[in-house]
Order: sequence, then C-alpha cells, then structure tokens
Amino acid sequence: VSQSRYSIDMKGRLFPSIRTYKDLPDKVDKIIAFCDTADEGSDYLACFIGVVSKLEGYITDVYYTKEPMEKTEPELAKKLLDNHVQMAKFESNGGGKEFARAVEKILFEDYHTRMIDIQWFPHETNKKSRIISGTPFVLNHILFPEDWQTRWREVYLAISGYQREGKNKHDDAAEALTEFGRIINDEGAMTGWVNFMRGYIDGEEDKKETNKKEPEKT
Repeated sequence: VSQSRYSIDMKGRLFPSIRTYKDLPDKVDKIIAFCDTADEGSDYLACFIGVVSKLEGYITDVYYTKEPMEKTEPELAKKLLDNHVQMAKFESNGGGKEFARAVEKILFEDYHTRMIDIQWFPHETNKKSRIISGTPFVLNHILFPEDWQTRWREVYLAISGYQREGKNKHDDAAEALTEFGRIINDEGAMTGWVNFMRGYIDGEEDKKETNKKEPEKT
C-alpha cells in the first residue's frame, strides 16, 4: 500500500494529520459502514464506508448530506449495496433506530437481500468525549483516498476544522468517523481476547495430556 500523510497546521484542531492511501490492500477482511443519522434540521447524516485489512480502515465512500429521510433512506441503501458492505452500524439515538430499520426494509423489498448485517445501538455518554477518545485510533489506523480533500470537500472541512476545545458548528462527520474506527478497534480487542483464551485453553489441555503421560512415582 502506498501511503502519504497530509498535515494541517492549524492550532487547536483535533485531527491535525490524516493518513491517506493510493491503493487499497490486496487482502480485505471485511467491508463495514457506520452511520450517524441527523437528529435535527441543522444536522448532517454522516456515513463512512470502508474496507478493513489487518485492523486498519480504508475509507472508500462517504455519504454526508442534509437531505430529508425520504431521499436519504433509499440513497443510503443503494450506497451500502453498491459498496458491497457486509455490516453497517447505526446510532439509534434521535430516530436512528427507525432510520436503520427503514434502510433494512428497502434493501429487502427493493433489492431482495438480507446479506448486509444492519445493527443499531444507543449512546449514553458525552458525544465530544467519545470523539476525543476515538481520535488516536483514527489518526493512526484510518486512511482516506489521496484526493479526499477535493472528492468529499464538505467532509474534509468538517474533519480538518473540528476543534478540540470550544463549540463546533457540526460534529456529525467527526462522530461518525471515530465510531467507524471504534468498530475496528473493538473487533481487534475482541480478537485479541479470543486468541488469548484459545491459547490459555490449549495450554491447559497440553498440561493435562502431559500429566497423563507421566508415569506414577512409586
């Protein structure tokens, strides 16, 4: 993978440097999406779609809009399908659960598929705290196409201009991006735990086999 780093020298920005890629990895483990639906009229629907390879995320498509639900529901369903997404998570707060169900329904009724695992979950913690805590993973393990500054200009401005302190006009893109990263990070932690337990269990089984083979002392 060819990678470069685009730096933004702006004091107080939470995302001062975003990793970029020229080519996608040859081996893809999974294709995922995270969607933060619009709570109010001034909010954006922000959805990041990307491939996961070796616990790093490569953003391949973005849906960032203020359009009404009657337009965004079918458009997002088609975007998930066109990108061959295997699992899409939605924040269920503020109508997100109903939005996710509507997308799931469109996928089944219009495209006759249930191959995309649609999930939703509530958030009970402070949004800005979640964004800040998720930033290190984004900076180190999430990559955008080299031309993302022009391809998704509004998203670029929302991410690059997000302030660590003070009030931000829009936080939808920052939240969706950090939650996209959290999916990968959580999966990595779970994989590590499973591998640890497997190693522990295998070690205990080896001990039992060794004890069985040892002759009794007289």
